[in-house]
Amino acid sequence: MPHVHKTNITLDVDVEYRILPPEGDLPQQIDITAVFAPLSDGSVGSRRPNILHSLTESDIINLEDEILEEMQ
Repeated sequence: MPHVHKTNITLDVDVEYRILPPEGDLPQQIDITAVFAPLSDGSVGSRRPNILHSLTESDIINLEDEILEEMQ
C-alpha cells in the first residue's frame, strides 16, 4: 500500500487570461482561462498540463488580484 504525504510546493506557472471590460456596476475584471505547469523535463509546448481546475477558488481570486495589481 503506498504512503501519502501532503505538502505544498511552489511552481512557476504561465497564467492565460482575458480582460473583461467594465459592465454596468462591475469594474474591469480578469478571467483566468488556463494555468499551465511546467513539465519536469523543461520542454514547452501544448503538452504542458493545465492545472486550473486543480486550484481552489481562493487561489484563482489571488491570481486575478495579482494580475490586476500588475496592470496598475
